[in-house]
Amino acid sequence: MNEDDKQLWKKFCDSLKDDTKSVSYHPLPFPHILDLHGYVIHDAFSMVSQFIEDTSYKQIIIITGKSGQINKEFPHWISRFKIVKRYEMLNSGSYKLYLK
Repeated sequence: MNEDDKQLWKKFCDSLKDDTKSVSYHPLPFPHILDLHGYVIHDAFSMVSQFIEDTSYKQIIIITGKSGQINKEFPHWISRFKIVKRYEMLNSGSYKLYLK
């Protein structure tokens, strides 16, 4: 894991600690995290599609942000991918996906 990934993971874990609505907390780093902050909805969907199709990992984390249209649409997006076995909300702005 490179330094940028480590910093992103630390930022993500710190955000979980601050979220009182957190469903679960996973202290181990995952090599594949996609952060959708700053993307418009169309580009975010394209990024998610490419990320899911290109990954070789069985578990990935996607950060949608806590508000906005991307967060609302995300569960509908991932229902389109047969490779996604299931997903869980980590907090109000991120998801962990389990892939086949």
